[in-house]
Amino acid sequence: MKKLIALSQHTFTLALILWMVVPNAAHAYLDPNTGSSIIQIGIASLATGSYLVKVFWKQISGFFKGLFGGNKTKQTSETTQAPANIQAKKTVTKKDAKAK
Repeated sequence: MKKLIALSQHTFTLALILWMVVPNAAHAYLDPNTGSSIIQIGIASLATGSYLVKVFWKQISGFFKGLFGGNKTKQTSETTQAPANIQAKKTVTKKDAKAK
């Protein structure tokens, strides 16, 4: 309860300071070029954000899977070994070819 009262006092103090510092009316003029620039910045920000999500999608999804416990499969010795029908490729040297 004491923390709530202290938080309320800090919030009230901050609101009072902002009320005294911030003017009520700005009396500013925004011409049409300023408005279109603001819209252009917004559209460019959305385009950039969507492109970054596209590029880094695997890292983003991997982060959230790890964060919320996505695929947690235990690797056993059976899953880590290659199946018997798949053999590792061996590089053949000239000496090996002559020996055959």
